[in-house]
Amino acid sequence: MTTPAKPDLTAVLAALRERFLGSSGAIVESFAGLAARLAADPGDLETLTAVRGESHRVHGTAGSYGFHEASRLAAELELLAERWLADPACDLGRRAEIVERFSDRLRASFRE
Repeated sequence: MTTPAKPDLTAVLAALRERFLGSSGAIVESFAGLAARLAADPGDLETLTAVRGESHRVHGTAGSYGFHEASRLAAELELLAERWLADPACDLGRRAEIVERFSDRLRASFRE
């Protein structure tokens, strides 16, 4: 009886990294969509919660796959979104611009 071969962990992680990189365009576009929603209603709790949740997800996942700048940027946006949820007046007129700028910087970080 033979023991099944163990998967090459390096190859598995490289494949996951490439798959995540392949989805990066959709991730960036999701933040662009959230920015558009904030432009229409900067106080919408559903949108603010989505910004916080998505930035939290990107923070963890990007860091796990070696996209450290993307992870750092997402961590900053996550903290900012938490502040927006706690203080409805904080950056009210700039939220869409901030998330749009984040989206642009996130796109660039995946190219580095």
